[in-house]
Amino acid sequence: MSLVELIAAGPAEHVGAKAANLGILARAGFPVPPGWVVPVGAQATPEWFADLPEGRYAVRSSGQHEDLAGLSFAGQYKTLLNVGKDKLAEAVRECQASADAGPAAAYLAQHGMERGSMAVIVQQMVDAEFAGVAFTLNPLTGADTELVVEYTEGLGEALVSGQVEPLRASCDWAEPTALAMPGVSGEIAQELAGECARAQRLFGFPLDIEFAVDGHLWILQARPITRVTYTGLDDIWTTADFKDGGVSAQACKQYMWSLYEYIWEHSLADFLVSSRLIEPERLRKLGRMFYGRPYWNLSVVKEVMSRVPGYCERDFDEEFGIQVAYDGPGTKTRISPASLLRLVPAALAQRKFLAERERDAGKLAERIRSLVAARLEELPTLVDRASLERGFRLVTKENYLLSESTYFWQIFLNTIHQSLFKDSLGKAVDLQTYLRLLGGLDDVSHLRPFQDLWELSRKLRGEGREPVLEDVAAHIERYGYHSDKELDVGYPNYWEQPDVVLGKLKQLCALDSAHAPDVGQAAQRQAYREALASVGKPRLVRKVERVRKLLWWREEFRDLSTMMYDVIRRYTVALANIYAAEGIIARDDIWHLPVAELWRFGEDRDVDRLRAIGDRNRRYYEAYRNYVSENEIGPRFQAQRVAAAADLSGIGCSVGQVTGTARVIDGLEDMGRLREGDILVTRFTDTGWTEKFAMVAAVVTEYGGMLCHAAIVSREYGVPCVVAVKGATAAIADGQVITVDGGTGQVIR
Repeated sequence: MSLVELIAAGPAEHVGAKAANLGILARAGFPVPPGWVVPVGAQATPEWFADLPEGRYAVRSSGQHEDLAGLSFAGQYKTLLNVGKDKLAEAVRECQASADAGPAAAYLAQHGMERGSMAVIVQQMVDAEFAGVAFTLNPLTGADTELVVEYTEGLGEALVSGQVEPLRASCDWAEPTALAMPGVSGEIAQELAGECARAQRLFGFPLDIEFAVDGHLWILQARPITRVTYTGLDDIWTTADFKDGGVSAQACKQYMWSLYEYIWEHSLADFLVSSRLIEPERLRKLGRMFYGRPYWNLSVVKEVMSRVPGYCERDFDEEFGIQVAYDGPGTKTRISPASLLRLVPAALAQRKFLAERERDAGKLAERIRSLVAARLEELPTLVDRASLERGFRLVTKENYLLSESTYFWQIFLNTIHQSLFKDSLGKAVDLQTYLRLLGGLDDVSHLRPFQDLWELSRKLRGEGREPVLEDVAAHIERYGYHSDKELDVGYPNYWEQPDVVLGKLKQLCALDSAHAPDVGQAAQRQAYREALASVGKPRLVRKVERVRKLLWWREEFRDLSTMMYDVIRRYTVALANIYAAEGIIARDDIWHLPVAELWRFGEDRDVDRLRAIGDRNRRYYEAYRNYVSENEIGPRFQAQRVAAAADLSGIGCSVGQVTGTARVIDGLEDMGRLREGDILVTRFTDTGWTEKFAMVAAVVTEYGGMLCHAAIVSREYGVPCVVAVKGATAAIADGQVITVDGGTGQVIR
């Protein structure tokens, strides 16, 4: 074992995260001082350093626990500066010994961690005129494009240890604004701002960057920012429902968010005002992008819900899987003559809207299907730019408004009446019976592709007539508008990826008939009938049937929404091809442009403005593409590491108790590791994962609520499911045996 040159350092398990990060920066051309690493487990001797250049060195730890996404370990190990070459072996041993010293041991105990291994960095010393720390987001206010710099004259150790009051400077790295650092040349300041922004784009998450200046800029360290408070926000914002397989499931490009924002601001505001739940003047921004992901305004929605007699804030939060950051029930609205009187206009409006939707749902669905068919038939005829731009505007501004507003209104209606339904059943049935009443729906839209593919798999197994290629082609023709990421319009659909469909078919061929969709669904329908019989009262039975119909239409309009997104994708790709051929933008740049800017470009032809907006949005997307932000942000919350508990809990959404092997799945690319009988543990599920439910024993997700995709599909398959288990993918080890109770919401390790 010998020294590793810093520019070649990696992976982190051999050299620690600090050295691995510096290696990434050095290889990307950042100004990192030359250095070397004593790897994990190595015992350096003076001969190791004999060939190093003469001079002074900094000796710093690169521990296993340092510079992690959830824990920085900053300042717990010893750093030695201005070390001569002849003293390096001794300094390295001293640094290694600090792993067992009091401060490090106490820090480990505080966070419930065991001693980790350590590598040591030996780096040429920078004789700094100035040194400091730069944060690529403001860790106090939460502003996600504000670069905050704290610096001082000389070495940065006094600053890091809190011995001096630093100078401060800031700028918006997403805009062409200058960073002004008193005492530091403008050229160096601008270089620092540019390199910090570039480093965040390289890593894809916000960074805490140490730097030094000796006439030149040097980057000494880069690590994830581990703690953020949100004092700059007046309202509380959440990704609930957006994050469960939706636009907030991963970093979202501006094109997709602009579509969603267009509908969200229009539909939610329209619903709240029309329902007499809030006055127009009390409305404010309902959706925003933070940290590369869309959020909705929880404060406004809770203001509305607090007007409803019987409202309980904790019940609302638990229903949606929203983090509870208060003691007790939270805000409760008492039932009184005055509160009931205030509710009368809203109640009458809700009754009217519900009756209209129940009456018109079929006609609305047929209208949307007709628009989808018409736009698909029309697209091949739009061969020039002007006609395609007109068609694109029609699809994205008018047709989409109808389809998505219809779907969103269904969601809003379901949310209110589902809550009322649960309250009315509260004294009549227990939670497990309530969950069974929601399962066993007939002909649920997102199960149709799986059922069709299952029948094809039986043919391949010789359980029916011999299949032909036309069968697969027909399946793709019917269901090719789906994809593995259905709320990312920039992601290819199945009609563009027939090999993905064939892969799904191959997996289903390996399953025997015990996994047939009709087997699980028949069991769920029987469970529903037994639960319904226990309800007894005809009035409650009618409520059950009514709510189940609402649930069915919610899924049906979601399917129609997916069809319209497929149309939008086809038109957008066609437009991107024309713009790329004319040299206006690169083909993939269109996904970084808000749809309203594309409408505007069709009128003003301002190419420079369009490119500038696309460049800015691409930089922002790249800067947060690997960052998993908090589900809730605002004055009550701060981003921080979640301590692991022996038992985890969430929202039980599908009854049953199962003990089995946990398979922790980070994302779609990891799904190949899932085996029959595993317990799926993941952040969220998407509709493209539906066929996986046929092979798993249970499902645990970090996001979601009672009506999320994982909950609905699990109920249809009779698979125990617990959602909103915060930190599940970190707390549960892959391959660990766990018990999942889908009724109580407990996950026992």
